[in-house]
Amino acid sequence: MQTGQAHVASIVQAVQANPALWAHTAIIVTYDEHGGRWDHATPPNRDIWGPGVRVPCIVISPLAKKGFVDHTARDTSAVLSTIEQRWNLPALNQRDASATTFFDVFTLLDVARSGYTVNRRTNIVTQVVTVTNRGSSAVAGPVILALDNLTSNTSLTNAAGTTANNAPAGSPYVTVSANGLAAGASATVTLQFALPATGSVNYTSRTIAGTSVP
Repeated sequence: MQTGQAHVASIVQAVQANPALWAHTAIIVTYDEHGGRWDHATPPNRDIWGPGVRVPCIVISPLAKKGFVDHTARDTSAVLSTIEQRWNLPALNQRDASATTFFDVFTLLDVARSGYTVNRRTNIVTQVVTVTNRGSSAVAGPVILALDNLTSNTSLTNAAGTTANNAPAGSPYVTVSANGLAAGASATVTLQFALPATGSVNYTSRTIAGTSVP
């Protein structure tokens, strides 16, 4: 098992070492049906062979959503259907034609977060966030950054662009670009947080485009 994992890691590292290649790559790591692990969820009935084990799947890509766990049930036909959808290819048969793709785990908007800067005089924590359009076409505006699961002992204090009403409940957000982003373009926003009395600032980032209502 460790030898196999090391082999997978070496392949990923080799691709990542080539920036031009890595920018347009998605690596899907999964196992065959005998490499799976039983867990608390009942596996679905697939075909005449009956249910099988549920297997883990990891999508590694600069285009993959960060800090995201997808609970959609798929089988390995999803890999093929994703390729077919991306390159507009015809399906081989009914199974891949009806298979759910992996497109909901990808995003054209990449989020890069800097470290935190603390101002003890103003009790403000700042962080610079850059959103880049990794796609080959423009993304419609506004482009909004939502902060899900923000630690409860702090708040986003930016003068504008915050709310307490969007979903998940209470997730603040800020507009990164009102006019959208051209292919390859980036926009930067500086977030400001109230310095928590204890602990640190933590959140998971989520981008929304083309609507003013996250």
